Amino acid sequence: DPARPEKEAALRAMPEDAFRTLYALTRAEATRAKAAGDMETLYGLTRGMKTLQRIGGERGIILNATRIGFLKDAGIEVPGDFDQMGRADIIKAFDDGN
Repeated sequence: DPARPEKEAALRAMPEDAFRTLYALTRAEATRAKAAGDMETLYGLTRGMKTLQRIGGERGIILNATRIGFLKDAGIEVPGDFDQMGRADIIKAFDDGN
């Protein structure tokens, strides 16, 4: 997208509350697209969410907390981008070396 740098600059300049709202709306639309089986729309929304997560990370904004895998059973909340890691990476992060 040739306009990507301008779009990302606008996202970086957004007030945090508006940025969070945009992420929440994008995520809600992605949920709807997934439920409707609209994979083409879901793909674009997923890419948008990844961009928002990346820019949010640059700004120090944690966009959501979720429970994943074995952590869910333990009731441990983790940042939303943590679930981007593969299972092996997660295990390695918590491995005590044994």
